[in-house]
Amino acid sequence: TFSPDQRRAAISLWGATAGVATLVGPLAGGLLVDGFGWEWIFFVNVPVGVVAFVLAARLVPKFPTHPHRFDWLGVVLSGLGLFCVVFGIQEGNTYDWGTIAGPISVWGLIITGLVIIGVFVWWQKVNRAEPLMPLDLLKDRNFAVANTGIAVVGFTVTAMPFALMIWAQAARGYTPTQAALISAPMAVMTMLLAARGGKIVDRTHPRILATFGFALWGISLAILSRMLDTTTSVWLICLP
Repeated sequence: TFSPDQRRAAISLWGATAGVATLVGPLAGGLLVDGFGWEWIFFVNVPVGVVAFVLAARLVPKFPTHPHRFDWLGVVLSGLGLFCVVFGIQEGNTYDWGTIAGPISVWGLIITGLVIIGVFVWWQKVNRAEPLMPLDLLKDRNFAVANTGIAVVGFTVTAMPFALMIWAQAARGYTPTQAALISAPMAVMTMLLAARGGKIVDRTHPRILATFGFALWGISLAILSRMLDTTTSVWLICLP
């Protein structure tokens, strides 16, 4: 939705917003858990969602539309397959990687999910109407590589604070609020560098920028993984 002359401002604003979210999210979560209970981390999203819905309805520009056919079978297959895999992985330790109920086992659930996802991919290939995920898109190298990169970074961006919060609370005995403060320096740096990042996007080829960013992120995670013990100073943890 943004023309080339608007993208720098849009990317800068997006980066700053991500920085604010990285700072406010964990802190708000820690305060809610400490003060009101873990249930409130879900309740608090309701008013935020309502505001976002109203703003989207008012501010997102109108585009021409045309009728589409909804891929109900694709939705069911993808949802069911992902549910089986994610539930199996998340709850595997709860059931000691054995039986869940009756003939259903953790590994059986995961394998079933992978099979269903395979059927989903096959259906997307043979569906000549409007598949949920048109596989022809993956023939575009930029699209395929960019989405792979986004997926990998998404995994790590989600996993890193999860492990960090467990370490801070279980290994170091911090409260949820104190644990959240460990991520504050990263959030502040994101906000401070967002505008600069927007300017760099205009002058640097995306391949160079993305490769450099991915490399730094990977190195930082590798360093962090070697430092998470019960003796490392918190300020050292904040550096990577």
